[in-house]
Amino acid sequence: MNSHPTAGIWIDQTWSAPDQSGYSKRSRLSGTFKAFIPERLSKRDLRLSQDVAAQALRVQQQLTRLATRPDTGVLEDLSRFLARSESIASSHIEGMAPGADKVAVAEFLRSKQPDKLPGSVAEQVAANMEVLSTLVRKGTGNLTVEDLQQCQASLVPQRNLHGIRTVQNWIGGNQHNPIGAAFVPPPPEEVPCLMADFIDYVNGAHHSVLAQAAIAHAQFETIHPFADGNGRIGRALIHTILSGSGLCGTTIIPVSLVLANNKDAYIAALSSFRDVRNPTQGLDDWCSYFLDSMDCAIDQVTVFNDAIEKIRLSWQDKLFTHRTTSGKTRALRSDSAEARILANLPEMPLVTVDLAVDRLEITATAARRALTTLVEAGILTKRSIAKRTNAYLTLELFDLMTMTERRLASPALDTSVAPPAFPVPAINKR
Repeated sequence: MNSHPTAGIWIDQTWSAPDQSGYSKRSRLSGTFKAFIPERLSKRDLRLSQDVAAQALRVQQQLTRLATRPDTGVLEDLSRFLARSESIASSHIEGMAPGADKVAVAEFLRSKQPDKLPGSVAEQVAANMEVLSTLVRKGTGNLTVEDLQQCQASLVPQRNLHGIRTVQNWIGGNQHNPIGAAFVPPPPEEVPCLMADFIDYVNGAHHSVLAQAAIAHAQFETIHPFADGNGRIGRALIHTILSGSGLCGTTIIPVSLVLANNKDAYIAALSSFRDVRNPTQGLDDWCSYFLDSMDCAIDQVTVFNDAIEKIRLSWQDKLFTHRTTSGKTRALRSDSAEARILANLPEMPLVTVDLAVDRLEITATAARRALTTLVEAGILTKRSIAKRTNAYLTLELFDLMTMTERRLASPALDTSVAPPAFPVPAINKR
């Protein structure tokens, strides 16, 4: 690797405003602005200090311990739930805040029309879940720019915004010009080469996996290669790298909310990564911030697991009480339709008769009878979601997602101390 002590360069650019009569004077400004061209990762000195390298090793050991826990099977069952929660959280950061139950309905309906572009906000969040799942399955080693373009196209409803951008974009300021913007990514003609270099880095193994995930995320957000969808793709790429390493098995680490619960700190850390005056310290500062966020997110997996286990126990109590009051004294068989649906609810908190038949290999009659029993026991709620389509929802799990998102969106990790830093769903009052 040819190492250079630089993070990139700032260049002066000129913006000529088109005729926009009727807009404010600020929106019609012409003038100069500075855009940032990051150093290619193949040329940048990416060595971490001993302290940050040791921090990366500690967090990596935590991930390894998590993946090798005695109840790993429980964590694998939790993986789909965590993936759903992480995808919803990533979308909420972009200002999309539909309830988790609405997203689950949109996810189910989209499965019937997989090629349909997302329309509603809930459909866009459901599309983000599909992107995360796709990139996690893809992993690293043979990821391509085309893969990312396909994912971005599935997220963004407007076809004219699909693909690698051919125009200048910017972050902050106003929507009409980059003058006064908080950050201006590289000009569009620089993007193809930067993305080719980025993909080479992601597919390689230059660092410990957590350092690689940190650097890749920051570089992607700096390039900002798309007209829309950069944040969601950039956060999904973290999981692409983690899954490609095999470090945490199938478990999704819910890092999106932790990264974003203090927007100012996140932006400051990303700015450090782009520090042209002291790029070595800037790289350390960004990676340390990212590792702290991962450390907190790993703790949340255990919190999730414990919360779901409590809900599982409450389901067992409810079902036992229902069976007892119905005069059924024999113990529920572990291979019964009720038991099998109950065991899989964290993975599929919205279930239909057809879904139960497909996933659990039970008959439609058994599925219908079991779902009715679980509704009567107070575990599931029946809801019509489309013409001639009824779904059964575990509202306790959706409430858990919402409460967790609200808590982690608070800079204090406690909404009674500090409110959420970005839009999150309201608490359901039933």
